Amino acid sequence: MTGTARRRRRNDDGASLILVMMFVIGVGLVVGSLLAYTSVGITSATKTLAANQSSADVAGALQLAVNDVRHSGYFNDPTYNAKCFESGAHDGAGTSKMYPAPSGGVVQVKCSPDPAGGSSGSLVESTTTVQSQQALLTLATGQTGIVDSGNNPLRINGSVYSNSGISVPTGSNCPAAWPPPSATTNCNGFYVGGATSTITAEGSCAGTVYPQAGVAVARSCNATSQTVGTDPGLVHPAEFQAPTAPTAAPSPAAPTSCSGSVVHFYPGLYTSATALNNITASNSCKNKVFWFHQGVYAFDFQDSPASKRVWKLAVPSTLVAGAATTPSSAVPGQCVAPQTGGSTAGAQFIFQGTSQLEISDGGFEICAPYSASTLPLKVPIAFFGGGGAPGPVVSVTSTAAVNPTVFVQGWTYMPAASVSVNLKKATNTVFKYPVVVSTIDLNISPNSATSLPVIDLGTPATRLVVAPTTVFLTAWSCASPTDAPTTATCSVLGRAKVRYTDNCLTPCPAGQRSVSVLGWKLER
Repeated sequence: MTGTARRRRRNDDGASLILVMMFVIGVGLVVGSLLAYTSVGITSATKTLAANQSSADVAGALQLAVNDVRHSGYFNDPTYNAKCFESGAHDGAGTSKMYPAPSGGVVQVKCSPDPAGGSSGSLVESTTTVQSQQALLTLATGQTGIVDSGNNPLRINGSVYSNSGISVPTGSNCPAAWPPPSATTNCNGFYVGGATSTITAEGSCAGTVYPQAGVAVARSCNATSQTVGTDPGLVHPAEFQAPTAPTAAPSPAAPTSCSGSVVHFYPGLYTSATALNNITASNSCKNKVFWFHQGVYAFDFQDSPASKRVWKLAVPSTLVAGAATTPSSAVPGQCVAPQTGGSTAGAQFIFQGTSQLEISDGGFEICAPYSASTLPLKVPIAFFGGGGAPGPVVSVTSTAAVNPTVFVQGWTYMPAASVSVNLKKATNTVFKYPVVVSTIDLNISPNSATSLPVIDLGTPATRLVVAPTTVFLTAWSCASPTDAPTTATCSVLGRAKVRYTDNCLTPCPAGQRSVSVLGWKLER
């Protein structure tokens, strides 16, 4: 019995040991699982934090890049040297830029145009009605670009830019206040109207040169060079390229007499100012309508001596150029204006060599061609050329007794030419579209009944703007900050698709372009 009892106690002790061992093993398994879970949690949290930091780095770099392009002059025009990134640490081409990441290292952002949405520098018709387009731009640098030599207040509606100076030299100065004094006030002042219009001169402003208040810096004289002062023909060569000049005489032939009330002229090459003057400056052709039918006219006068190469409208008749309505002597309104849109009908005058035009009597109206349906939109230009004339290529002169009525419905684009406008008792606006010339002399004595501006962009002309530019901004992480963004050494961290819209003919001043983010993606 005693032996049996002892054997039973030994069996109980073994069972207890097994239970203890099972408990210890179970606890170990539970603790081990908890430790593994904790380790996974710590690792996951670390990775999540790193991912969030990376996302913040990439988002910040893309946001900075969006703003940098907004402040640049880039608008996807291969003929202009503005780049996406114009300052900071970027590659030599200005197409990618490095941004320091707050968590360490750098993020490279590459800018590339959207081939389907880039503007390529073309112009389109904006749906807005007020743009900061230049009403008058003079390109000369070695002489005063704008001279106001009249003795009454002169008004322009739209921004003005001179690559040299602006001079108001004669008479007593008008008050520097808006609005301008009465048009009959015996003082000389140069006033620029429009709530968003500015006056900029890279040279001095002499005399009363005053803008209407409405923008932060409405007048800037002795200013540094700005992109808005660039010849638009260099920025937009397709839109400002002169049409092919005719090389053959007009057909039917130019008239040699002025029988009938309307004298017809047709597109072609005109080589003799004397032959034209036998009609348009002859007393036997008074009170007629000289109708230059729609098309392209080239004036390359070869008269000898060179002083005879001046075509003159010097009789009380009316010259109408373009698609005429019902030709008569009532100017303006005798040809189809380009701002009516949809019509390509119109006339363009190209002055070649030393050929000149002088208007000293009668009425003159030219309507340029225009198309609102073709992209890139062709700028409606009435006057081209003027590369070598010794004096003003286009001049308008008048006396107190004889005052021509001149109305130009289309751009005057003669970047190497001088223009002179001398009107007494002016009763109408002369230019309804921008004027781009080398120099201009404005001597305007307005009629007592009007205070109209000599250049007025309060028309659909102001709706021509640079097409929106769409770009892709791609953020990269590279093995070395100096590596170019390529898939071999770098990886993509994020992308943005952004559209920039300029409401200016040339790139807008820094920060004045609108931005739309079309897409945004961060890689995980």
